[in-house]
Amino acid sequence: MFGFFSPKPEANEVGTPLDTGVYILKNRTSGTVLELQESAAKPVWMLKNRVQGSPQIEPTDLKQCWLVTTLRHENYVAFLNMKGGTYVDLDDGSSSNGTLCYGYPLPAKFPLAGTEGNKEWLPTRNAEGFWRFKNRQSGTFLEIDDGSSKPGATVQGWRGNPEQTNQQWELIPAPPSLIPGVSAFVPLRNWMSAIPDDAPIASLSVPGTHQSGSILRDSNLQCQENNHRWAVQLYNGIRHFDLGTFYDAYKERIVGVSNSTEQDYNYLGFQTSVERYLAEFPTEIVFAFVSVNSKTGADMNKVYNKEYIDKWWQSMSSNVQRSPNLYARCHGHGVLSYPDQTVKELRGKLVLVVRNYNIVNVPRPEVDWAWRQKEGKVTELHAAAAYMMDGTVQSKWGRAKTIIDAAAADPEKESFYMTSLDTDSFHDIRRRGAFELNLNLEEWLKGRDMTKPCRIGFIALDFYHVPFDLVGEIVATNALKEFPF
Repeated sequence: MFGFFSPKPEANEVGTPLDTGVYILKNRTSGTVLELQESAAKPVWMLKNRVQGSPQIEPTDLKQCWLVTTLRHENYVAFLNMKGGTYVDLDDGSSSNGTLCYGYPLPAKFPLAGTEGNKEWLPTRNAEGFWRFKNRQSGTFLEIDDGSSKPGATVQGWRGNPEQTNQQWELIPAPPSLIPGVSAFVPLRNWMSAIPDDAPIASLSVPGTHQSGSILRDSNLQCQENNHRWAVQLYNGIRHFDLGTFYDAYKERIVGVSNSTEQDYNYLGFQTSVERYLAEFPTEIVFAFVSVNSKTGADMNKVYNKEYIDKWWQSMSSNVQRSPNLYARCHGHGVLSYPDQTVKELRGKLVLVVRNYNIVNVPRPEVDWAWRQKEGKVTELHAAAAYMMDGTVQSKWGRAKTIIDAAAADPEKESFYMTSLDTDSFHDIRRRGAFELNLNLEEWLKGRDMTKPCRIGFIALDFYHVPFDLVGEIVATNALKEFPF
């Protein structure tokens, strides 16, 4: 068992060890499975969707797949929905019988505050192989109300005894070929283990996300993930992250910002998640492309001064000192220099690239943990503007395709290529545009010569709108050795 976030204090109770993995939870009484509610009126990614019991869908539907992991306490598990990205949450952690379960993210202050107990469940397994789950905060058990087999049956917390079969669950491993955690090509959770050690970083195709910490607020759709979703991105093969940051003097830490909109994540939470993941999968490399921003456009000129920048660097340095062995150290002057970097040198490391650093009269510090982005013939292009009003999706795909084609055709493999399929998905037209951009990429990948590797560089996706197996198809453009299943 492994977790993705903070160091874990000792738990008060000891349950039955449960291996990390993606499972379908089938109720013993009803025969139905645990599911995150989804409807046209309330898409699966929204906050506080009901957790319910429903007949199992064939082929497997991701809203019925749950990633079992830990949060803070070693003996407790949490259930993270593979489609909605929210956790099974006992409402307010109430000990009252009949308290409903919802899908809900971790609190914004996690892992700095211990407020996740209503999402933690103590697993115990009986002699017949069925599991019960006791909520850490309430002491009640996860059950289907009256063992109902009706679609949409209530899932709740209830006091009980080990003989109640509506509180007993069969854990069925989700089919590997049907979940994002395992691609049709390679298991995405550790796909870099199929990359030869001597492969230069320049030769890789690396799937990532743009505005990687974007959040949901009111009617606005998050493009990617909140701080509770780093685990999902990593588990699904994402290996580079676009992080807009600013130094919050009140909180005295680096937090997220996107287009002057504050995001509910802090950099330390991201760092801790990556560290936990790489401890479990040391063959992997994670790239963080971090930009130094201000909180709002209006105070840009006031904020971008030496005092502010010094505090940003001091705070980032403090983060690095917490986990000094996590960070890849630079060669030369800290340039992300492709010719002399191989996969072997960087395995198990977080490569921090500080970019967009054009602050007037404020020199950039030279530290061995902060890399520079190497410039080349083609560097970076956002495939779509923020508000999809300047042309059609096809015209935006044309811009993206220019970069992808250049990366694929470059024989020297020394230039830096990053394509961002970015629509800033807020309303329906933009969400549709993001999905169509990803579909265009999928068609391009399927049209290539599948018999040969095809480096396409760093591809930043709108992760909420990724067609099935797109990440795996990007991974498959690499020169992969035989994967050790």
